[in-house]
Amino acid sequence: MRMPSNINDWETTEDWENIYAVGRRYTKIYNEGVAQANRGNVKEFIRILSSIADVKERHKDNLMALPEKPDHEVVAKAQMQLANFYLFGRKQTDDGSIIETRKDTRKAFHYMTLAAENGNVSAQQNLATIYETGLDPDGESIPDVSVDYKTALKWFHSAAKQGSKLAAEEGKNLYEKMRQWRFHPSTSEWVGK
Repeated sequence: MRMPSNINDWETTEDWENIYAVGRRYTKIYNEGVAQANRGNVKEFIRILSSIADVKERHKDNLMALPEKPDHEVVAKAQMQLANFYLFGRKQTDDGSIIETRKDTRKAFHYMTLAAENGNVSAQQNLATIYETGLDPDGESIPDVSVDYKTALKWFHSAAKQGSKLAAEEGKNLYEKMRQWRFHPSTSEWVGK
């Protein structure tokens, strides 16, 4: 089907419905992934959410094909769901039961970064904390992630701009900490004045 360049060129309601359906696609896929989690089907939950979370760029020739809009809020939501699932190794379903997977902090960090880049406030705030401490919620270091206060401050700022009071407070605290400490290039550490 040839895609008209102007909305006034649509000839039928069916053509318009196809484009409208594209806008609902991610939500429909996301909801199916959550439904699979609620059924206890971990592999399908991961497969379905990954199909959204791993979107790289808009497909140029076929508007009906994935991938199409990598910065969609549902894409960021799927990325954050996967990040938390891998970070904690478990997820509570709608009925209160728990599904589990092997903890994988590398995958968690990957999906959290994608979600943060796509504007998810929780991801931005969590990523800032990870960069501030270099640790996961269990206090274990995350491979390939080192403490980086400037990057942490950037993510706190991004979340604060979207209205997160906690990120604003944490960012302010980190900024004050940075003013009281200085970065020592030879040891790559922050030291007190």
